[in-house]
Amino acid sequence: MQYRWHPLYGRTVRRFYSEQRANGTFVHIEVSAGNVIVVAAWMLDAAACAHMVLGEPRVSLPALQELKRALLSSSLERTCNDSVSAMKETHRETSPFTAAQAHAVPTLSPEFDS
Repeated sequence: MQYRWHPLYGRTVRRFYSEQRANGTFVHIEVSAGNVIVVAAWMLDAAACAHMVLGEPRVSLPALQELKRALLSSSLERTCNDSVSAMKETHRETSPFTAAQAHAVPTLSPEFDS
């Protein structure tokens, strides 16, 4: 991952396939065994990310604190409760795809990007 503000910055990820959408090219990458996410293709491009620099802040800390208070008062902010336990995925014995859908799934050809 080349985009320095992404949590996976500097890690090598397994690239499955790309898709063109109306707002750009997106890549399906495996970030850990069985965990695939979608990122904008430019995030994997060293040349595109090389010139990105951290600029001066555009918003003040008091403004962010005020935004947080506004979100809390309007109940729009959601937080994760520590008592909520994560659910483990279970393996399905049958495919969730019909035969027609299975043929529509793109063929995966792994490539590696750093």
